[in-house]
Amino acid sequence: MTEDDYRADLAKKEYREPASKTWEADRFNDSHTHDYALYLLITEGEMTLEVEGSDGVETTKCASGETIEVPAHVVHTERAGIEGVTFWVARK
Repeated sequence: MTEDDYRADLAKKEYREPASKTWEADRFNDSHTHDYALYLLITEGEMTLEVEGSDGVETTKCASGETIEVPAHVVHTERAGIEGVTFWVARK
């Protein structure tokens, strides 16, 4: 997905303006939740997201050009790839 496509999706899905973030290699955010939904576009590197659900843990690995959407109040972890990750992130 291109940045233009991502921004068009943000408007359709009623997300706020995104912020750019960069995480160092192998950064790990332990289990947590947010009071808001997140929509990310990976622009460099990769990120692995583990989401806890009623059927267990679902693992998603996203690379440059791919998106991740995390609903509000869902327990999840995040890990940057071995070369780090840069991404856009928006909330709603």
